[in-house]
Amino acid sequence: MKAIQALALACAILAVGGCGGKGGGKAKAAPTPSTPAPAPAPAATVSVSISTPATSGDVILGDDFRASVGGNWVGNNLGANQVYLQVSDSAGTFTTPGAQVADVSGFNYTLPLSSGVTPGNRTGTLTVRACKDAQCAQPYSNASATVGYQLQVFEPSIGVVITSPALVESVDLGDNFRTAVSGTWTTTHLGTNKVYLQVSDNAGTFATPAPQLAMVGGNTFDFPLGLVEGLPAGPRNGLLTVRACRDTMCTQPYKDAIASIGYQLQFMRIDEWETHQRNAAHDGYVPITLDPSKFAKAWEWKYVPASGQFNNINAVATSNGSVYVSTGAYFTEGRMFSLNESTGQLRWNVSFGVQPGLNPPAYHDGRIYIATTGHQDTYLWSFDAADGTFKFKSTFDGQWPAVLAPTAYDGQVYVNGGYYGGSVYAYDRMDGTRLWMGNSGGGDDMSTPAIDADNAYYHSGASLVIWNRMTGQAVANITDPFATSSGYSYHGSPMLGGRNNVIAFAGSAFSGTGFPSGEHYDQRVLSSFNIGTKAWEWATRDAYLTHPAVAKGVIYAARNRPNYLDAIDEATGRILWSWSPMPDQGDTEFHRNIIVTRNLLFVSTNVAVYAIDLATHKPVWRYPVPGMLAISANRTLYISSGATSSNGTLVAIKLK
Repeated sequence: MKAIQALALACAILAVGGCGGKGGGKAKAAPTPSTPAPAPAPAATVSVSISTPATSGDVILGDDFRASVGGNWVGNNLGANQVYLQVSDSAGTFTTPGAQVADVSGFNYTLPLSSGVTPGNRTGTLTVRACKDAQCAQPYSNASATVGYQLQVFEPSIGVVITSPALVESVDLGDNFRTAVSGTWTTTHLGTNKVYLQVSDNAGTFATPAPQLAMVGGNTFDFPLGLVEGLPAGPRNGLLTVRACRDTMCTQPYKDAIASIGYQLQFMRIDEWETHQRNAAHDGYVPITLDPSKFAKAWEWKYVPASGQFNNINAVATSNGSVYVSTGAYFTEGRMFSLNESTGQLRWNVSFGVQPGLNPPAYHDGRIYIATTGHQDTYLWSFDAADGTFKFKSTFDGQWPAVLAPTAYDGQVYVNGGYYGGSVYAYDRMDGTRLWMGNSGGGDDMSTPAIDADNAYYHSGASLVIWNRMTGQAVANITDPFATSSGYSYHGSPMLGGRNNVIAFAGSAFSGTGFPSGEHYDQRVLSSFNIGTKAWEWATRDAYLTHPAVAKGVIYAARNRPNYLDAIDEATGRILWSWSPMPDQGDTEFHRNIIVTRNLLFVSTNVAVYAIDLATHKPVWRYPVPGMLAISANRTLYISSGATSSNGTLVAIKLK
């Protein structure tokens, strides 16, 4: 039944499909209507705008200078597209980051200077562009903005100047030698950069500190330097260099910010106290550094003469662990003693018999030299320093003088004298052969010549007289305009300075005693003479009593009424600083001689010996015995006691 129904339905459909045709032909299908194409999506766009102004101005390398680039961006029809922003520099002046995902709130770049920027004029353009990818290989069309810059870049300029002089010194082995490198530094275009100063030693002689931050405003430096330990004997030459750096390790030095000075040191045992004021220059300078906290009395020796004789002793000389002291004979027995420097015990002694006068000893290269003076009994004697063996005695002229210790130099030994005064005698120091005699007139009493490699120098009281030390030929006679007299006694010696000059008392002096240990009364100005021009240079404003000392461009001398120890500029004669003792301990006058070391000065008053610190100008040590002073190579201070005349006692103070 169902099959019949389906067949009938199919026939009906065919009949309908075939309607309108004749004869029952095939029917045509009707067309299907088309769907319209969708409209294209709008393109994604990005616009970029920079709101910060162009960058311009001066820039100092090392400053934290940064360019600022800020602004906004706007995107349209972005859909799923991403926006990256990239900043670039057309001239490579600034360091730029990689492209970054854009922040909807805008952008603000701070760009530091590139490490390769050099001084000069720098112009360029900073560009911000929007891209579709992190490598900015697909920039959005017309999605960029620019801003320019114009900079003048400066490099910091540091100047370093060392004002300390080159160092040429003989240094005692084991000495706590110290020096300082001082100077100034200047800067332009420093900005916020820091300056560190470093001192270095290319030979490793000095221990140098770490670089130090330089104090802006002061613009000076002072590096105190001490020696490294264990340096051997011999020469040490090198350069001390100060450089300015940006960092604490000095790995980034400023360009051309460097200065150097040389040094030449000779490490050796220092010379002994050989003669008047130590050496042939009579400068009273002992090149050692001392610690006053270590000073201590070692021993005391007293000359005990025979009944009825004088007990005074003269200024001493030292050598190789011995100290030599002579007695002040006056038509009495004269003796010379060699004492053990460590204990004060007698090593040997020599009697000269009865003498009109016996004077202070001198030491040089294994020999002792000493003069007996009178009339016919005026001789220069020599002895072996080790055991007192007699070597020679040679005559020279005199009329009852007293003289200071002879002066030895190289192969000669010199003494002053003269029957009518004003003479200098030169002898072969080994056999006593007289080499020459020079006469100038003037005083012959209480003096000794100064000697250098070329000349012998003698002040007659009226003028400085110069002879060739080898031949005795006259070189110059320079009038001293401040000399008030040229009498019998001079009481002093020329002192060789550090400027090719000679410093000496102007005029004569008088002691009223026949002993060389007796101090003179007269205060006199000091005159300076230029050896190169053979001319008088200057005189001090004040008159002085003590035998002066000189070191490193400064003369030290003491005066009374009023009582002042003065430091005097060697170039001008002007006072640099002064010290006066407090009167509460009885110090009312200065007396005798002055000794200067690298850091201390020794001076005697009427009641005590003082050590004055050269840096602070204050006393750091006092010993309650006045007298004539000497310092040995073994660092023993000797006081031949007595402010104006000897009492026969020798005190030894260990200085180490």
